[in-house]
Amino acid sequence: MSTPSGTTVRRRTWSDFGDMRRMPSEYEIVTHNTNWTVRKARAGALEANPSSPANLWFLTYRDRSPLHVEDWNGFRDPDEVTYRRYVTMQDEQETIVASLLEEYADAGHDKVHSPAWRTCLAKLFDAVLGARDADGLLLFGANGALVLHLKLRCFRSG
Repeated sequence: MSTPSGTTVRRRTWSDFGDMRRMPSEYEIVTHNTNWTVRKARAGALEANPSSPANLWFLTYRDRSPLHVEDWNGFRDPDEVTYRRYVTMQDEQETIVASLLEEYADAGHDKVHSPAWRTCLAKLFDAVLGARDADGLLLFGANGALVLHLKLRCFRSG
C-alpha cells in the first residue's frame, strides 16, 4: 500500500478490519470472520464436494432461505462476551457464593432451622440440582456447593 508521496505504509496485523485507526478489542479479534462457511468465492459452504449432502443443506436452508441475512459475520454481542470473559464472570460469581456460604456456616445460621426443615431443604435442592458424578458429588459449581453445604449441615446436626 502506497501513499500519494510514494512512501510505503506498513500495514498492521489488524488490516483485515479495514481502515481502522485503533487496535481492535479482544472481542473483535476473536469474532472477526469466524463463520468460515460464508467466505467469498466459495464453491460450497464446507470444504467438500459442492453437491455433498451437507453443502446442499446449507444451500437450501441458509443461502436460499426466506430469512436472508446480508452479512452473517456482522452479528455483534452487545455485551462483547468472549469465552475468557464468561469464565472469569462465572468464577467471580462462584467465589461470591462460596464466601457467603462460608460466612453463614461460620455464623451458625443454619442451626436455627429445625432438623425437619433442613431435611426438607436438602430434598428440595437435591431434586432441583440433582446431577451427580460417579462418587455422588453434585456437579453444579456454586449451586452444588449450596446443596452439599445444606446436606452436610443436616447430617452433622442430626
